[in-house]
Amino acid sequence: MNSFSYKTIFTKRKTISIILSPTGKITIRAPYGTPKKTIEDLLNKKAGWIQKHLAKYTDYQRLAPDGAYSNGEPLLFLGKEYFLKLSESDNNYIHLSGTNIEAGIKPPIEDNKVRVILDKWYLFQADKIVRSKTLDIIALHQEYGFTPSEIVTKKLKSRWGSCSSRGRITINSELVKLEMCFLEYIIIHELCHLKYHNHGKDFYRLLEQLVPDYKLVRQKLKKYII
Repeated sequence: MNSFSYKTIFTKRKTISIILSPTGKITIRAPYGTPKKTIEDLLNKKAGWIQKHLAKYTDYQRLAPDGAYSNGEPLLFLGKEYFLKLSESDNNYIHLSGTNIEAGIKPPIEDNKVRVILDKWYLFQADKIVRSKTLDIIALHQEYGFTPSEIVTKKLKSRWGSCSSRGRITINSELVKLEMCFLEYIIIHELCHLKYHNHGKDFYRLLEQLVPDYKLVRQKLKKYII
């Protein structure tokens, strides 16, 4: 018998599928009325395949803590590891102090409250850094005439960035947790979409001109989970 923990989603489909997440979660999509034994039998049959693929995810790193936001929790900012230091305070605040991210929280100190305050702090920092870095990159490569209609920073769930057909560039605020090379790559990637709104040969030719090692940077970025 398998020892996998999994979630089952029943839908209007004819076959059963196994979906693996880099976080280690297993989701089963099955037709309505599928017996639990049928699902368990499939998991037993695919046990080797599941273990093999989950093993590939061991080097992946989540950008948000898996557990509670407690004292000593490691957090990233600009590629450097800090440790969360919580304390009760009359006013909510966050600031860097040595190797700590100090967070003063109005009591009671609760996970959701800490998460919201940290997200707002990261977004504030990211907004300043993204805008400044984007303008620097545009000035550095002014011969390409990059002119985004708007630069937006927000926390995205599944993408590092996007460029709309109207030239609105959106950058994931979570990038501020990583080394600057990743943020620069994503900004340039989206700026290139102002010229080529696809992933064709011309797009990648331009991207390589601006980021010669973009393939290496992109590969390293894949190990991080939003």
